[in-house]
Amino acid sequence: MFKKRKAFTLVELIVVIVLLGILTAMALPRFLDLSSQALNEAEDEVFDALKIATRTIMLQNILQLSPAEDEAWPRDNPFTLIDNPPPNKNWTEPDAIGTQDDHNWRYRHFPAYTEWWFYCPHWNGRLGSKRPVDAKGKWVIYCYGNLSPGGRKIGEWRKQFPTLSH
Repeated sequence: MFKKRKAFTLVELIVVIVLLGILTAMALPRFLDLSSQALNEAEDEVFDALKIATRTIMLQNILQLSPAEDEAWPRDNPFTLIDNPPPNKNWTEPDAIGTQDDHNWRYRHFPAYTEWWFYCPHWNGRLGSKRPVDAKGKWVIYCYGNLSPGGRKIGEWRKQFPTLSH
């Protein structure tokens, strides 16, 4: 009556492949959105760790040394203040100037403005106010003195450019 089959037919295989393709097309955008969200949250955690470290040092300085608050904020690179800093390098190093680096956080010190600027690893914008529309990543400014030209307050951490896309 019926023949015993030992394999799938070509039509059955094509149907399975099409179904897998449809499932992949539905799941991929959700996965990519989760990846982008996770990356943003990881960046924010590093920024939060830097904020907490600078505030902790400021409070310790006030308790131990009793200076005015504007003198208590740490002037050192905040990456040196956290226990397990992410890989980082100075923006002015030859291989870091204005280039995207998916592994290292970058920083730049502006002593004349009493500021530190920090860039996430995938920042691909330029330094300064003229940023490309398709810039990725974010950067923040930490102000530790009263010479900041941007109206930033002492001890303030200001996010300058939120993530547009990844």
